Amino acid sequence: MSWSAPIDLYCERTDPEFWSEPVNAFTNIAFLIAAALALRHWLRAGGRDYGALALIVVTAAIGLGSFAFHTLATRGAVLLDIIPIALFIYGYLLLALRRFLGLSGLPALAWLVGFVVVATAVPRLLPADFLNGSSGYLPALGALFVVAALALRRREPAARALFIAGAILAVSIAFRSIDLLICPAFPLGTHFLWHVLNALVLYVLLTAAIDRARVALSLPWRAGEGGDPRLGPGEPGGVLTTRTERGDSTPPDPPSLRSGGPPSPFRGGILLKQQACRLWRRCSAPPPCSSSPRSTRP
Repeated sequence: MSWSAPIDLYCERTDPEFWSEPVNAFTNIAFLIAAALALRHWLRAGGRDYGALALIVVTAAIGLGSFAFHTLATRGAVLLDIIPIALFIYGYLLLALRRFLGLSGLPALAWLVGFVVVATAVPRLLPADFLNGSSGYLPALGALFVVAALALRRREPAARALFIAGAILAVSIAFRSIDLLICPAFPLGTHFLWHVLNALVLYVLLTAAIDRARVALSLPWRAGEGGDPRLGPGEPGGVLTTRTERGDSTPPDPPSLRSGGPPSPFRGGILLKQQACRLWRRCSAPPPCSSSPRSTRP
């Protein structure tokens, strides 16, 4: 098998020339736009979510690799197209399992390995021309909806974005599947819509991940005053349960301040008032600050 052998997989291509797929080639700019917008969102969110940043870089690589594939159109160029896509699918799934479903490292890796096995087996079990070669994306679509459903069960705010991304991806796969089917009536084909909609899917997924990390990092870390209980101690946004974990060297608050609501600048005065009332009672004198209503004579 020669890596330089030309291939013709899409309706728009009519010969092995470099610019035989101009629309399919130029619509890959949608991935670069999605990466640029996601990067701007990442910077506005604080620029500390390096997992999302890596996926933004992969999104740009998808656009460049797909452009090379739709212009060179060789067997070797296929790798430039499918490798960045696979990296995004596997990378985002791992991030989603940890960030949206709260799995720790080993369980998340185990689920990822299981997904890789399924994603590898599905195209081999189906005919090569099934859905015009789109069968390899069905496991990713299914995994996206499963994660969205589990996130919804956990009342994860990102669940809505995951469902939206899944719906767009389903439409995108449909357009990819009918590219050759409608070619006699529409010589341009529909593969370019696969590019545009997929870029939108990646942008929605990236912003959902970035927003989730921003919320986690902005939550208070003091135990009992905030923090996400679904995150473990020491994780960004998680509840820190001990004073050592919190890095707090100040003496603990009095019991009356630790209970009954958050600290207030008026609670210290209330404590002094209560102590004064106790001293007056010990001296058998009427308390000057009793909380009971004064009795009035008729």
